[in-house]
Amino acid sequence: MSEGLHVNCSMSGRHGFIFTFIPVVYGCNFVIGIIGNSMVVAVIYRYMKLKTVANVFVFNLAISDLTFLITLPLWATFTATGYHWPFGTFLCKASAGLVIFNLYTSIFFLTALSIDRYLAIVHPVRSRRQRTLFYANLTCVLIWLFALLLSAPTALSRDVYDIGNSTLCAVWHRSEHLNLLVTLSVLKSVLGFIVPFLVIITCYCLIGQALLGSRGLLRKSVRSREDETLRMIAATVLAFFVCWAPHQAFHFMELLATLGVVENCQTLDVIDTAMPFTICISYLNSCVNPILYGFVGHNFRKNLLRDKVLRLTPGSEEHVTIIREIGEKIKVDFWRPDSPDLVTIGKTVDIHVPAAQLDMVFTILHQSGMEVKVMLENLQEAMEAQMDQRATKAHGYTKYNDWATINDWVSSITAANADLISSQVIGNTYEGRPMHVLTVGKKTGSAKQAIFMDCGFHAREWISPAFCQWFVNEAVTTYGTDSEMTTLLDNMDFFVLPVFNVDGYEHSWTNDRMWRKTRSKNSGSNCIGTDPNRNFDAGWCTIGASSNPCSETYCGSSIESEIESKNLANFIRTNKAIIKAYLTVHSYSQLLLFPYSYTYDHTPDHSELLSVSRGAVSALTSLHGTRYTSGPGAATIYPAAGGSDDWAYDLGIKYSYTFELRDEGFYGFLLPESQIQPTCEETMLAVKYIATHVLNNPY
Repeated sequence: MSEGLHVNCSMSGRHGFIFTFIPVVYGCNFVIGIIGNSMVVAVIYRYMKLKTVANVFVFNLAISDLTFLITLPLWATFTATGYHWPFGTFLCKASAGLVIFNLYTSIFFLTALSIDRYLAIVHPVRSRRQRTLFYANLTCVLIWLFALLLSAPTALSRDVYDIGNSTLCAVWHRSEHLNLLVTLSVLKSVLGFIVPFLVIITCYCLIGQALLGSRGLLRKSVRSREDETLRMIAATVLAFFVCWAPHQAFHFMELLATLGVVENCQTLDVIDTAMPFTICISYLNSCVNPILYGFVGHNFRKNLLRDKVLRLTPGSEEHVTIIREIGEKIKVDFWRPDSPDLVTIGKTVDIHVPAAQLDMVFTILHQSGMEVKVMLENLQEAMEAQMDQRATKAHGYTKYNDWATINDWVSSITAANADLISSQVIGNTYEGRPMHVLTVGKKTGSAKQAIFMDCGFHAREWISPAFCQWFVNEAVTTYGTDSEMTTLLDNMDFFVLPVFNVDGYEHSWTNDRMWRKTRSKNSGSNCIGTDPNRNFDAGWCTIGASSNPCSETYCGSSIESEIESKNLANFIRTNKAIIKAYLTVHSYSQLLLFPYSYTYDHTPDHSELLSVSRGAVSALTSLHGTRYTSGPGAATIYPAAGGSDDWAYDLGIKYSYTFELRDEGFYGFLLPESQIQPTCEETMLAVKYIATHVLNNPY
């Protein structure tokens, strides 16, 4: 199997163990390599698909290793029979060619992976046009062709020779072939090891430098995972070196022997003995590749680069522009504000960055010098922790309940409190689910003034429906014992819509925890849903709203295009004469807002609305010390047209308020269940304060 086997020196016979040991190693390499690389091919093709540049290279690397591994049984037989080749000339040439072919393709694909990783991390934006599937596939085709060209002379120069009682698959050292052999050996060393190794180690040094430069963006616990990844990158380079350096060193010595620089038979015997071992080591790369690159590829994205929530503080217009460009060009989810268009200097921005985009985003932010804080280091862990490990499916007021549980709860609490609660369906959602409105109040037989309150406009804001359920239960259980609540229910009705965006809420439980919009289909677009709080007739689709169906703040195809919006609006319009206040509950930010949000102009009732909001915030803060900010929406948080609170006010409902519940961003939309009770308790005080004011100030 050695390219430079000297037939003038006989084997001494003291290397006989090679004929047993090497075939066993080849056999192990064959089994492990075939299984490992076949799994890589199957997983990428079946599940991951060839949708990323890295996957294309890894897929081709695995194919390359498989083409080589199928020759190992032949070489194992050749060695086990004392260097006797029984398979004929064609397989001799083909197998020898595939060995060198794999050497080049493997190293070239590893180099391509390293260059791609370097571009993705160090030059994420600049390289976007080059790092495409087209260029990746083109690179692979060129690698295959170049490797075929480089390996062809090896295949052609190999032949089968009968030497004594042995039939060898080897290269005969004729003088006219010497220049060819030297050229092939030099190419094997230079193109098959030295140049790729220099490129790979340069890429990973630059990657390490870039990652170390972004350490200031990460907390200590994240740095430990970053250090782990840097160690894995070092291990990749080390594995490459360890697998190939011994073989290349002895290959160089074999080249010297070929040139006649080394002629001592003992030295040649050492080279001949060592070469099978070094070849074994180099062939381990075909086993290591699926393990090492599979591990690095998985953990680089899933362990270090898990989904995170970052808090950015833009200090200049340049920073604002950078954040907006991130929102437009990179797939990130804006938690606060709702859209990149609403980013302004000095106001914090919370973004959920998927794992696949973190390397790019971190690099951009590091280069900008912007203030960055990691709010959630591991979004998946935060989502799991939100549920406080509760497995019960029974309804509870201090846990998050799915839609099926809430739907059953509506029936049960209505039946159990018939003197205080009645329920009705005001319409069905896009996907056909009922929109329940509970009327909570002492039944007197005559119409009373009312307050309408909805929860769950945005699907991922789970604390919102939790509050509406808490409110209904608290109202009926404290009636008769709490004088304030008793007075309110005796003299007012509360129309409570526990979950407005039922379809989206269900989707956030079953498919995508971070889903925000409705679930309606948009004509002419593959993007699903509309932001229902941009879908009302209040400066519709102007400031702070988008006409792009793929945007999280998509305003819809028209005013009240969403059936959920129309159902709510129709109910309120029908009961406009008695509805004196409109409360809509969202999260997060700890705010109590009132109109307007679609304009910076104040309403005619600004002074009274501000006074009531401050009183409500004071009542809320008195319980747990939670700090809230109150004010008109546009000036307090950001402008947003098409909101239900502005629409209700313009309809004539003076006391129109939006609650943004806990917290201020540490958990964001993933507020733990342990905070449901204190959040609902304090919000209850604010709602009762507003309701009492409405009761005492009829209009």
